[in-house]
Amino acid sequence: MGEIKYSYIVTCLRSYEVAVDQIRWLSQILPDTWELIFVDDGSDPPIEIPSVQPKNTVVICTNNFKPWTQDIARNLAARRSRGKYLLMMDVDHILTLAAVRAIEKFTGKMCHFQRVCGRFVDGVPEPMVFSANRVPPNIYLILRSIFLELGGYNEALCDGHYRATDRVFLRKYEKAHGRIGVEAGAEIYVIPHGKFHGLERK
Repeated sequence: MGEIKYSYIVTCLRSYEVAVDQIRWLSQILPDTWELIFVDDGSDPPIEIPSVQPKNTVVICTNNFKPWTQDIARNLAARRSRGKYLLMMDVDHILTLAAVRAIEKFTGKMCHFQRVCGRFVDGVPEPMVFSANRVPPNIYLILRSIFLELGGYNEALCDGHYRATDRVFLRKYEKAHGRIGVEAGAEIYVIPHGKFHGLERK
């Protein structure tokens, strides 16, 4: 197994169909220098991982059934990762091949991405007519060393309610390392909200 340079981290709760589409899609586009760390954060029943998956795939089942535990799951995945860079993604965001190429040229500390609406059609992503062209705060590429140096997400804020924890982390980063840029040519897709999963554990 070669050196892992990038760790694609995604946490998932119950999003069964899109999780399978994501893993199969990533098996087509992730180079051998990438790893996929897929965290099933307490789905009941557990997500069935397809046999078609990226070469370097790590599956973590947290068995954490408390509400709003994504940050804890992300921290766990970051600690277990092997890449120089961490790519933090949500399961409703689709990585494009253009974004992979742009990421592999990136040499900075941290960056965000523009996004537009998209969806899977027969297992392949395609853009949609309407757009959501903005920069999401919780989707980013960061040096693993810096993420760990900053202590990752504040798990004390994971108290069963939604908190803007990503913005807390970003403020901490910007205080230590300065403004975060947006990587050009690395557009990603977002599946329109509410199409496939609930955001809060009931």
